[in-house]
Amino acid sequence: KTIAVHRHWIGDTPHAGNNRSDAAGGGHAHAGAMIYLGGSWPARYRDQLFMNNIHGQRLNQDQLTPAGSGYSGNRAPDFCLARDRWSQIINIQYGPDGQAVMIDWYDKNACHHRDPNNHDRTNGRIFKIVYDEAQPVRVDLQQKSDDELVALQLEKNDWYVRHARRILQERGPNPALHKKISQLAFEHPDETRRVRGLWALYLTGGLDDQQALRGLDNDRPHVRAWTIQLLTDDAAREISAPILEKLAALAKSDPSPVVRLYLSSAIGRLPTEAGWSILPGLLAHAEDAGDHNLPLMYWYAAEPLADVDAARALDLAANGRIPLVRSFMTRRVSKAGTPEALDVVVARLAKTTQPDVQGETLAAIAEGLKGRRQVPMPKGWTAVSDKLLNSTDENVSARATALALTFGDPQALDKMRGVLVDAQAPLAKRTEALESLLAMKDRDLAPTLQKLVAGGKLRSEALRGLAAYDDPNTPDVILGAYSSFDQQQKRDALATLAARATFAKALLAAVAAKKIPATDLSADLVRQLRNLDDPAINDQIARSWGIARKTSEQKAAEIAKIARLVKRSRDRPDTWLGRAVFVKTCAQCHTLFGAGGKIGPELTGSNRANLDYLLSNVLDPGAVMAKEYQPSVIVTADGRVLTGLVKAKTDAALTVQTANEQVVMPRDEIEQIKLSDQSMMPDDLLKPLSDVEIRGLVAYMASPAQVPIRATAENVKNFF
Repeated sequence: KTIAVHRHWIGDTPHAGNNRSDAAGGGHAHAGAMIYLGGSWPARYRDQLFMNNIHGQRLNQDQLTPAGSGYSGNRAPDFCLARDRWSQIINIQYGPDGQAVMIDWYDKNACHHRDPNNHDRTNGRIFKIVYDEAQPVRVDLQQKSDDELVALQLEKNDWYVRHARRILQERGPNPALHKKISQLAFEHPDETRRVRGLWALYLTGGLDDQQALRGLDNDRPHVRAWTIQLLTDDAAREISAPILEKLAALAKSDPSPVVRLYLSSAIGRLPTEAGWSILPGLLAHAEDAGDHNLPLMYWYAAEPLADVDAARALDLAANGRIPLVRSFMTRRVSKAGTPEALDVVVARLAKTTQPDVQGETLAAIAEGLKGRRQVPMPKGWTAVSDKLLNSTDENVSARATALALTFGDPQALDKMRGVLVDAQAPLAKRTEALESLLAMKDRDLAPTLQKLVAGGKLRSEALRGLAAYDDPNTPDVILGAYSSFDQQQKRDALATLAARATFAKALLAAVAAKKIPATDLSADLVRQLRNLDDPAINDQIARSWGIARKTSEQKAAEIAKIARLVKRSRDRPDTWLGRAVFVKTCAQCHTLFGAGGKIGPELTGSNRANLDYLLSNVLDPGAVMAKEYQPSVIVTADGRVLTGLVKAKTDAALTVQTANEQVVMPRDEIEQIKLSDQSMMPDDLLKPLSDVEIRGLVAYMASPAQVPIRATAENVKNFF
């Protein structure tokens, strides 16, 4: 999570803030940064962070303030305004005279151009920012003696400090200097100078164990922290027993979160046994649970221990006071999925008496087993199940019941079914029950889902759930109630009917009989129907919607045709209508002006105003397709076909984002998976639309700001 307590843009999304965020800092895109340590500018600029803001054509200035184990960043006044829309400052650094030089890539095109030749390479500029009447300096540090280079570690301008230290390193180990450098490292009144000295001591070969222990005992936290870092940077260095004992003692008693941060980082570079001795001290610091670095750093250090000794690792985490590590370790051990691992986890659960920790542990076990519908019941489960299932804490009871389903506990199965059909039960509980039954794929669930489709608050969830069951009654149930569905429910219903060949044939028959309007089948649903790879279905699609693929010449002709359509009419395009069309056809996957889905790329900051760019992306989306948006077609053993983006992979399951839901698909149920060479966004998206709708959609997508949405019978209920 960002350490910034501000942002340089306004609005709901970063892209939406471009060109209208002057008061906040100019926009969201940055290139290059400098923390000024040059020594020649006024004191108020020292330690400030300067960042180049591309859309704001300026240098932002931020102030870093120590916070916990790291820093917090807050905005300071903008330092430099180019006042030129072509300006794109991309780097800045200070030099030996303490002044700064910056590179300006001077180009009217800022971003989002696929063709690199669209950028202008003839106008680059270099600026120098000078304070007062400063003059350039000539420097040759190679002529300095070793003593002079050591003295430069106190220089105000860090340019000299760094280059002097580099030259000392290049000249090789020098024991004659170590006494002078160690005095700087451990005795100078300024902590920054001590750290400079410590770095010089290390680079000249002087950080032996005796000096390292001085560093670990130092009264300045950054000296202790950097001693830890430097001791463990060299993989060939063998860390002595006294040093390891000191590290364990620091983990337990050091008051500085900075030192604890460096300790947690060092554990991964130490022998495994060191983790067992250092981590208990770190995990005992309850005050670190809310730090923005430490909980995850502790976890990264602890995670490898799960493979060494799972039971010991669970005890280590459970005895600590960092909830994230406790939860993640339970999840990590559970994820192994072996009877031995689950026995260990359940044994640890049996020792837990606090309801909040019980709930946390149950949730972690469930997360670790995600994607596994059924798992053999662990040995110790029956001993703890009654206590957990009947807990007075509803959270514990619900999570225990959901986990018991995975273990095949019949008592839990009956309980969950009862909650699902209980119309008086809280909706959240019924939803949780449905998710649990779907996760385990309760073989008797389809008839219950079909009853829920008839009406009620779980209709959408039931419609999506029916896709997992090859039940012959499903098409008739869905098609019979279709006219009563709202827009989202229709979308869910059509997605389910397009998931299986048997369902799809019933759907296409209903379309042919005009029981379902052909315009309800959006282009992405037609693409999904084609992915079923059924000859009869493909034949029906060809008759109703046309061919599946077009040549590049045909695509170019179609782009030109739509461009003429958009340009030729004198009537002003209806952007209100365009927004309504966008909501129906595009918003499922794309965000524009802060509204819409997040399956596909954010559109707000793209080059939408360029008609050729816009139409080429809409009509030929597969021409340039980012890897993260390349869909997969997944066929299950029971005939279901999913088209979507694989968001996560584990040994047990794939998490797939389809156009209307996220599905966790166990690997042992997948018969075939292949990457599609077509974008998830279909290239015949505009086919069902009238000319007026196309013009309105294009105008809306190219508009610089949001427009009102026209109320319809379908969407008005969502306004209030």
